[in-house]
Amino acid sequence: MSDKNNTLEDFIKNLDDLSKKNTVKIFVPSAGKKLEFNLFSVSQHKELLKSIFEGYAGIIRSSVIYNDIINTNSHTEHEFTLADRSHILTQLRKESLASSYSANGEAYDLNDLPEPEFNFTTTQDIDYKGICVTVTIPSLKRDDVISKKLVNELNSIPEDKQDEETLTTVLTHEIIKFIEKVTIEDNIFTFSDDNLFECKQIINSLPLKLNNKIIEAISDFRVVDEKNITFNDGTVVEIDASFLSDE
Repeated sequence: MSDKNNTLEDFIKNLDDLSKKNTVKIFVPSAGKKLEFNLFSVSQHKELLKSIFEGYAGIIRSSVIYNDIINTNSHTEHEFTLADRSHILTQLRKESLASSYSANGEAYDLNDLPEPEFNFTTTQDIDYKGICVTVTIPSLKRDDVISKKLVNELNSIPEDKQDEETLTTVLTHEIIKFIEKVTIEDNIFTFSDDNLFECKQIINSLPLKLNNKIIEAISDFRVVDEKNITFNDGTVVEIDASFLSDE
């Protein structure tokens, strides 16, 4: 061993350099190819653990943290989407920690998950009585923006009303997240990251049947995505704040 006395800054730099060499290549559905990623770090794990103690808002914040990890750990600039998320995180978990996983007291191996299928419907138009809603699988960037605003709203709900208001608040933001635009004849309203209040007003004004069709389209995406992380006995891998603590 060298007797050279490195400063803390030098030592951390050495660790960072080693971390950049400890990478894994993972297939990214939206890119159609494998991209290189750094493994999970201790600091990222700690940030996730903090969210466990934040109630409803912490569940959403852990999702934002995972999005940030994907973007930060990727060696390639890419517009990742929700269609990439569960597969990337599952593969990173296997390489960074272990393939062993437990749920409900039962032991599983992440290598036993089915061969993933990525037959997502990226964009679709839903028409109803002269209204056309374009539903698109959101990017992680859009997911982050909407989720952060959702966290702020959840934190503002009085404690005695959390149970009754949380579900409707989360559902509204989920719908907004997946809508790209609403078209009525020549009038087009685009759901951007800066008009959340207006988006809510439009959602609340949509016909109930159209709203249900939008929810059905979102559910179809979730079903395909969840199938890739479901074991043969029906147990679904929960990618939450404790996902990296479970060996």
